[in-house]
Amino acid sequence: MCGLDLEGQGGSVDASSGLLEVCGEERLGFRLVGKLLANKLVNRDAFINFSSALWGTMEGVEIEVAIGNTFSFKFKNANDRRQLLLEGPWSFDKALLALEEPIRKGDIQQMKFNKVPFWVQFL
Repeated sequence: MCGLDLEGQGGSVDASSGLLEVCGEERLGFRLVGKLLANKLVNRDAFINFSSALWGTMEGVEIEVAIGNTFSFKFKNANDRRQLLLEGPWSFDKALLALEEPIRKGDIQQMKFNKVPFWVQFL
């Protein structure tokens, strides 16, 4: 858990120490950004309710609409996040969900959402 301990009322934070950057990276480590690849806008409330119930994370996931069919997923721990990635691919209402791991805080619109891993079995 990231935090700052300021001793007394005159405490200060040295932004060059890297603490704030590390804390930001840890928070991003619990996030995913996903886009439903559909030609029409999906029912966002239905997707959020469906995904929260289906994924069955140990500690829950917060889902927020970012823009259009793009969503931000905030997990309480890295294991839930990792499990979601391993159990994919995911879809909703015939739309494939492309997931990306954010590298740094920034504009979601710059993400490409052009890769989805699949398992293929040949008989």
